[in-house]
Amino acid sequence: MLTQAQSDAITHVGEYAKKRKSTAVNAINHILRMSNISRSSFDELIDNTKSKARVAFHFHPDRLDQNLKTVAEDLLECGIYKSQFETLLSSGSVSAYPGGARDL
Repeated sequence: MLTQAQSDAITHVGEYAKKRKSTAVNAINHILRMSNISRSSFDELIDNTKSKARVAFHFHPDRLDQNLKTVAEDLLECGIYKSQFETLLSSGSVSAYPGGARDL
């Protein structure tokens, strides 16, 4: 089950993409023409990506959050995989907060 913020984010991205779809399609078609790649080859690539690609979540289950609870404990309790912007934990930049370098 999604939180309200997650649901709002998905809605926002969908609306953003719909408004810009025509421009994006034109850009993709231009790049395909300039690269001498057929639209059918591109469509096959997209279909294969959608049907065969896998998503991997990388996290450190033993990391402690602000409440001194491990990531694994919180995941077990909540049943929700949280982003670094929600947990404020990161293996890279320590700017995993709204307005930080990774957010920008």
